[in-house]
Amino acid sequence: MDNILYISDMDGTLLTNGIEVTKKSEEIINGLIEKGMNFSISTARTALSALPILKNLKINVPVALMYGACIYDIANEEYVNVNKIAKLSVQRVFRILKNHDLSGFVYTFENGEVKAYYENLNSEYNKNFVAEREKKYGNKFICIDSFQDLADKPIIYYSNCERREVLQDACEEIALDSTLNTEFYRDIYNPDIYFFELFSHKASKQNTVEFLKQNYGFEKVICFGDNFADMPMFEASDESYAVANAKDEVKSIATGIIKSNDEDGVAHWLQSNYKAQSTKHK
Repeated sequence: MDNILYISDMDGTLLTNGIEVTKKSEEIINGLIEKGMNFSISTARTALSALPILKNLKINVPVALMYGACIYDIANEEYVNVNKIAKLSVQRVFRILKNHDLSGFVYTFENGEVKAYYENLNSEYNKNFVAEREKKYGNKFICIDSFQDLADKPIIYYSNCERREVLQDACEEIALDSTLNTEFYRDIYNPDIYFFELFSHKASKQNTVEFLKQNYGFEKVICFGDNFADMPMFEASDESYAVANAKDEVKSIATGIIKSNDEDGVAHWLQSNYKAQSTKHK
């Protein structure tokens, strides 16, 4: 049989609305991995928040973090691919953020690890973002005087959460840079706020699929998702399945619709459809 990779989005797909992987999903997925299933994750989350949530899953293929800005090998605890943002684009982004009086969070890759920086927490939403991640996941955020202090560091990602009208103009201006990929979307957990995220044009959920196929020998990819950011992954995969709670646009391009994220949809589909492969990922 073909060497198949199964890859799932996290929030709204594998995770429940309570932001967890259920015991049932863990039991099913781990059992299939033990039988030889190749399983990975593609998420907007950083390692600092993703890995604690996934800690009980025996994931056996490197996972894509921050839309593929980083590919992380959980088993060996190392990053196997990092896509840095071009320095000229970094400077342009910093100027635009300053012009729009925005702070947010800049992520760098230093000495083999990701670090998160911010200028201030004057925004209620950014303050809550930090508080939640520090409390739940033990994340560490570093306060600096100015993002310009990071100009010589390898920058891989930027994120901000605010009301739509606060972020939109800056997002549209930054998105004109062809060396960047940007995401601007409503938070699925708090509909009052939007997330704006940017990263290298070399990083995307589509490129993640191609990277894993080329570097780990997979002949076929089957993916699962729920939101607009998953659509490039759907297009790059051989089969794609949208959870029942997915956006209509996502469902329209999916191979099929499965149970919702609160019904262990991904795990139940895998349980019903996975067949042990003759060739498995090493």
